[in-house]
Amino acid sequence: MSIRLEYQGNITKWFGRFENPDFSYLMRRIEALMREDHTRAIMGGIDKDGVPFRPTSYRRSSTSPVTKRNRYNRGAGPSLQDENGNLTTAQYRRLTGPPLAPRGMNSRIIANYRTSSGKSGNTWFAESALIDIVSRKGEPFMQYHFDGVGQWKRDDRGIRPWGMAEIQKAVGQEVKKLLDAQAWEAAQ
Repeated sequence: MSIRLEYQGNITKWFGRFENPDFSYLMRRIEALMREDHTRAIMGGIDKDGVPFRPTSYRRSSTSPVTKRNRYNRGAGPSLQDENGNLTTAQYRRLTGPPLAPRGMNSRIIANYRTSSGKSGNTWFAESALIDIVSRKGEPFMQYHFDGVGQWKRDDRGIRPWGMAEIQKAVGQEVKKLLDAQAWEAAQ
């Protein structure tokens, strides 16, 4: 998932007056907001559009954060899971985390969520990805959840409405800070 902020018309001309503005702080802030949005949504059982996931049918799931660790949580020991963090079906059935996150905060969909940001040419970017979530055979499988292939669709690809509103607010604050700095320099 990547976010591209584009400004058109008069604001493009206005931004052109700034010589190489540094948006690195803003990009790090957006990364933090993306991680918060992702974690809140997964633990709350909410998809990319802000719609609740359908509950799991093969195990009892809840949308409240898992606070008590049980022996099947991630890091419980190599004898209970394979090298990719996969459990047996019987072990998954005992877990009570939300859909897509049976181990709660210790689930791979949260633990393996990564963000990055930077500048490429004249474009600042912030992006996220799920990494190293594979089956026992070493094959990626999250796309089947996201596309709803053979099961209920649970699409997490994207930023929820709450996250987008927070990102827009952060962009507005950074633009205001840039304007205030320019006004200060002009007054000197």
